[in-house]
Amino acid sequence: MLQEHCSTGPVPGTKRRPRLAPLTSITVCDVSNLSKNVPTSHEVKITAADPAAILFTSGSTGIPKGVVLSHGGLCNHLEALTVTHGFGAEVVLQQSSIGFDMSHNQIFMTLANGGTLVIVPESLRKDLPAIARIMLEQNVTYTSATPSEYLAWLRYGSESLFQSKSWNYATAGGEQFTPELLHGFQLIRDHSQHRFRVFNAYRPTECSMSSNEFEIILDGADDQQLTAGQALPNYATYILDSDLNTLPVGYPGEICIAGAGVAIGYLENTKETNKKFSKDPQSSSSAIKKGWNRLYRTGDKGVLRSDGTLQVIGRIEGDTQQSMLAASQGQLREVIVTPRGDPTILVAHAILSSDISNGGEQRFLQSLAASLPLPQYMRPSIIIPIDHMPLTASGKTRDVYTIDGNSDFFHVGGNSMLLIELRELVKKRFQVQLPLLRLFENSTLSAMAAAIQDLSSEDDSEIEWNLETDIPANYRQLSLNPTPTRSHTSGKTIVFTGATGFLGNHILRLLMDNPAVDKIHCIAVRDSGKLQEFAQSEKVVIHSGNLMLSRGGLLEAEASTIFNSADAIIHNPADVSFLKT
Repeated sequence: MLQEHCSTGPVPGTKRRPRLAPLTSITVCDVSNLSKNVPTSHEVKITAADPAAILFTSGSTGIPKGVVLSHGGLCNHLEALTVTHGFGAEVVLQQSSIGFDMSHNQIFMTLANGGTLVIVPESLRKDLPAIARIMLEQNVTYTSATPSEYLAWLRYGSESLFQSKSWNYATAGGEQFTPELLHGFQLIRDHSQHRFRVFNAYRPTECSMSSNEFEIILDGADDQQLTAGQALPNYATYILDSDLNTLPVGYPGEICIAGAGVAIGYLENTKETNKKFSKDPQSSSSAIKKGWNRLYRTGDKGVLRSDGTLQVIGRIEGDTQQSMLAASQGQLREVIVTPRGDPTILVAHAILSSDISNGGEQRFLQSLAASLPLPQYMRPSIIIPIDHMPLTASGKTRDVYTIDGNSDFFHVGGNSMLLIELRELVKKRFQVQLPLLRLFENSTLSAMAAAIQDLSSEDDSEIEWNLETDIPANYRQLSLNPTPTRSHTSGKTIVFTGATGFLGNHILRLLMDNPAVDKIHCIAVRDSGKLQEFAQSEKVVIHSGNLMLSRGGLLEAEASTIFNSADAIIHNPADVSFLKT
């Protein structure tokens, strides 16, 4: 990207100069040599239409393009979210790399509202339990991440997330919002003592981080339609046909975005800019006067619903999407396809069942190709019958990829999300906890095995029995200062689990009616709404949590206070599920 677009590059210090040596067309400016004493100040003349940032797209649809965003577009986005969502001086998590446009939303949303930015160290960005602990310990109130990130946090960091009393806002974007993610956020809501809000964002980089956002109804049905929502203030969303004519409500077409947040264009790429950006023919006179009359063609297919919300369907005809990366077939051909002769067709092979009568094979294969539940461009042009699959001498199917010690995890289909699952499997199988960064650095099978062996050897080292059998100092203190025995005449304090169940409700009523009981701590309550009729009682204290969590979801100090005051514990849990029996 530097070679393509930059003539001068600032470098903070001499350490990074060698990395720029291959870029012979760039003049390197070492800013560490600049004078720190500026004799005079200079007036900075910036308008809303001037470039503010250049964000490079991921390159998943071809060569990365530099998207030039304006000061006015970024300001409009921040003001729009602040007003529509009610953001204030939030404590914002920045787990995204500075090269990912979502990090700019995290940074500038914080600065614009006088909040606090909690930056996850680079070494911990892939450590999901560590990120969740940071959110809990730093009282993070606002997060923005992809659905894949959220699902990973919920899977591997739920213990910390369920204990958070500060997490108020979660914005998801960049991928499809799935029912699985909805269920995960509903669990967070169930454990929250405060209002927890979730937003689904439609966020092309070319629209200053997002153009549409929709608040997910966590109390709604699980099968609710998860849309991208209505356009944010000073944005307009159109559904157009191939000739850029506006389509009626309910008709699918290309999603086009207009308004204040639309980018200036692509850096030094007039051809792509003219292809994707144009004048908005429906701009009002006030929008034209403010310079908000640019239209961006997203390449996405969608539908506008009658309530004005946007439903994103996928990529338009001729594009495909694999592993969350959008790709134009034409761009893929330019990059990875070598000439193989004409015509290029998709051919499939099939082993036919003996039930198919002689003479009917061709008719069956033709109907099979036409009825496959696939887009037209993914259907085979012809299906050729064969007697059997080619086998090796050992009876295995030929051309099956073999794994050896030099096989790299990321070269055989692995990715960062699967690496997290691999780490959990290693922990379960070998009883060792490998740091995620170490797995990244040792991604071949042999290197991973060596890393596991190194940790296993450390675990097999000689046990320090004096240290293992030593009584902790705080235990000695407990024996010197025993808890005084409570008087039998005083009110009893009961710790109770399983209060929301059928039996639990009856036990709770008996405890409330017992004059000898003064206080009832109902702990590990997953759904406090089921105890609403008991919540008004001065005897009953409800503690949200889950028995699957450490201390039932209680903080250490909170658990210590409750159990130190308890006269009795009634443990009455139940996990009623016909699917588990």
